[in-house]
Amino acid sequence: MEVKTSNEAKELMDSYVTLEDEGDECCVVEDVETPIVLDDAQKDDSASLDFSQYLTGGVIEPTLDMEFTSEEDARNFYNAYAKQMGFSIRVNSYYRSKKDNSIISREFCCSKEGFRREKRAKMELGDDTRRRRARPITREGCKALMTVRRRDNGRWYVAKLEKDHNHELVTPAMRQFLRSHKQEYDPKKGSVNSLSSPVMEMSPPMNTLTGDCDSFGKMVFPQQDHVNYVGRGRLSTFGIDAQGLLGFFKIMQVSDPAFFYAIQVDEEDRLSSVFWVDTRSRIAYNCFSDVVAFDTTYQVNQYKMPFAPFTGLNHHKQSVLFGCALLADETESTFIWLFTTWLESMSGRQPGLIITDYDSAISRAVQRVFSESNHQYCKWHIMSKMPKEMGHVYSALPKTFQVEFDKCINKSETPEEFESAWELLLDKYNLRGNEWLQSLYFDRKEWVPTYIRDIFFAGMYATQRSGSVNSLFDGYVNARTTLQDFAEKYEKALDDRYEKEARAEFETFYTNQF
Repeated sequence: MEVKTSNEAKELMDSYVTLEDEGDECCVVEDVETPIVLDDAQKDDSASLDFSQYLTGGVIEPTLDMEFTSEEDARNFYNAYAKQMGFSIRVNSYYRSKKDNSIISREFCCSKEGFRREKRAKMELGDDTRRRRARPITREGCKALMTVRRRDNGRWYVAKLEKDHNHELVTPAMRQFLRSHKQEYDPKKGSVNSLSSPVMEMSPPMNTLTGDCDSFGKMVFPQQDHVNYVGRGRLSTFGIDAQGLLGFFKIMQVSDPAFFYAIQVDEEDRLSSVFWVDTRSRIAYNCFSDVVAFDTTYQVNQYKMPFAPFTGLNHHKQSVLFGCALLADETESTFIWLFTTWLESMSGRQPGLIITDYDSAISRAVQRVFSESNHQYCKWHIMSKMPKEMGHVYSALPKTFQVEFDKCINKSETPEEFESAWELLLDKYNLRGNEWLQSLYFDRKEWVPTYIRDIFFAGMYATQRSGSVNSLFDGYVNARTTLQDFAEKYEKALDDRYEKEARAEFETFYTNQF
């Protein structure tokens, strides 16, 4: 550990006048902000101390002359206090006795104490030849601290205390990311994976979702079970796998009363499609419903069922999930069922804009259900489907066609310029009879950039959405994933996604950029 002598820490000397008189030596320790973890012995020692007299408003407050059995107890106490209040601590300085070189005084301070050294700041800003990656600034000159000193009997007491901070304290949800508390945090790790799947009692089929509702923030969330029960014990081709999936949903509703799920049944009352969304996703939609993307290009399980997530972007430009479905097929009736169910789970709040694959069945379902929403097609999906939709015609075209087609779509500045370039392409490559291209041209105002420059897409228009969905579930699912396993791992993926969002929120709140 690097230390500096008292000559380099004159600004701290006034705090230790009595120690100076005794001829003891001060050391300043920089950047000691390692996470603090109590082992069993430390926990027992701390538990033996009676701090009840210092309890104020549910928080044990440090006070002058407060005593501890050891320096470590003092540090653990101050760190626990910091966690309750919403700040992080570090060891700032200490004094050693010249008699036996033992530590007789220790200062713990807020991690935002002091300011970044000028030399390091210049290196990160590029004023130094050894330029480093710029890091957010966390220090703000905070004066909050607690200094403890050792008595002759070996006990430690609070000799100096400053409680006021010059910055906002973090919220309880952000405390897990504070550096001195990190290793104390035990994030949720697949808690649903250990749950067993009970045998569900089967009920007669119901054709509609029913249930009482109450308010949850600005949204109205149902509290009762939301499921079309499957009659006569038949679960399509999924057998016991579907039974486990339904059991998982029932368990989820125990821990998350606003967890919403619905099941579509076929003519013989067998499970065909399933939709679910948890509370976090419903709250997220309430905040970020301006733009929603719907994608069916991802298949996640052994039955090759299309996975159909509703996604958006949050204020950190991170993907957020607004619910998902596993579909039996991709027909108009299935999409109508899914969109209607999803809209009901969101209390009827229609998205400002919905982006979908270029598909006639999806398009008709969107027009029927999302009558108040602007509908646009995903350009990436259209471009990626060209080889399949055009078949042998596309494979016979020279490579220059793809370059010119891309230029026509993405480089045209005005509608007139696009239409002129489109006509030239059709004539040059003899494509006027191609029905798919005719369809694309008919719908050009729903996907060609020059027609939709004034529409807010939240950065989702030109992105490979299915790629972002893949990244959400990489490492969680594979071709052998069962229905129940997928639902459970979906929740685990959500946990990890929301932890990343919480960390981004913390970093935005806790740091300052250059």
